[in-house]
Amino acid sequence: MSHPAFGGIVGENEVAGTISGCSSGVNIFISMTATDSYVGGIAGVNIGTIEKCVARGNLSVTQANGNSYQVYLGGIAGRIEQFGNMGGYVKQCAFTGTLHVTGGTAVTGQICAQVNANVLNSAIGLNTVSGSLDENGVLEIAGQGAMNEWQNEEDVPWNGYRDQITEIRIEEGVTSIGAYAFADCEKLVKPDIADSVQTIGAFAYFNCSGLSTLTIG
Repeated sequence: MSHPAFGGIVGENEVAGTISGCSSGVNIFISMTATDSYVGGIAGVNIGTIEKCVARGNLSVTQANGNSYQVYLGGIAGRIEQFGNMGGYVKQCAFTGTLHVTGGTAVTGQICAQVNANVLNSAIGLNTVSGSLDENGVLEIAGQGAMNEWQNEEDVPWNGYRDQITEIRIEEGVTSIGAYAFADCEKLVKPDIADSVQTIGAFAYFNCSGLSTLTIG
């Protein structure tokens, strides 16, 4: 690959490689220069086989000064491809972590961001909600189901970018806002919360000093 690749187990799994029965709980936080990049919970790029693996970490990529470049971020692999007619398999894998991209053009997937091969019998976990922060300070939360219930604000994937967040859009399909999710977002002035949200966790909006009201729906 001509572009950088990062993974919780390997950066690139070659055509003859098999990653089997592995689990990665590593949290990946990467700051990139302006270039296309591939990041995955197990492998950044998979040309071989990944099977019976689970990734559960928080994956976060920041790309400065280059929104025309793409960040491929996947729960299992950033990119899956074949070599000739060989390899390129993700089988019986699961992802239960979170995905977050700041800057660049985000291409994300709970299993894989870019697929040119085969994904078989795989699943995402209970948490299928991810966030994406754009250059204007808008944090978009999208997916299906509940957000994580974090133990403190340092565990939240966008913790390092709280001082940049001015608006939060929670899309339809998200059913809860996790504990500490947006605590200390002091520049937040506009939260948009979808009707699908049923609960708001403890300290979710703690110390959001620029925020006066919350409207759901």
